[in-house]
Amino acid sequence: MNFFFGIKNTDLFSKITIPKFQNTGLHNNHYNVYVSKPENGKWLIKKLICKENKNFFFYRP
Repeated sequence: MNFFFGIKNTDLFSKITIPKFQNTGLHNNHYNVYVSKPENGKWLIKKLICKENKNFFFYRP
């Protein structure tokens, strides 16, 4: 599991590119991306639908 952080505010707007491969060179087509955020004292977690290609997921918060 890896964590990637994006920022969206009045000064910064990040774009995140998440690789679908491991440092060992292994490739898996069954990865999913999830987003989490705190709300009312609890963490909300949901599967993220974002653009992707064979090697990467692309997300703009």
